[in-house]
Amino acid sequence: MMASAGAVFAQQRANIPTLGEIPDGRKRDRTPEKITEVVRHVQGNVYVVAGIGSNISVLPGPEGIFIVDTQYQEFTPKIMAGIKQISDGPVRYVVNTHSHQDHTGGNGESQDGRDHHRP
Repeated sequence: MMASAGAVFAQQRANIPTLGEIPDGRKRDRTPEKITEVVRHVQGNVYVVAGIGSNISVLPGPEGIFIVDTQYQEFTPKIMAGIKQISDGPVRYVVNTHSHQDHTGGNGESQDGRDHHRP
């Protein structure tokens, strides 16, 4: 019998560590190949994806994913890969803490194709 998608992701999320180093986001070399994204479980249904720039808070839910900040645009594929470790749902909501590119750069590419934010 095949496990439900919810059960599969519950198992995947159980394997995300709660402790460990978070990368120093102050690095100036933003070459995506040189940066490794890190996924950490914070508590409850809250996760963080970190790499370079801002840390991204991730809240998966039954209707999609809510994230805070999106980092630099060129890092979006790695951030999305980190988010997919948490949930395969669509990113429905993005909130930016402020307008700097290390917080907003991936806004257009991280969502499900609909405009949920205002510049």
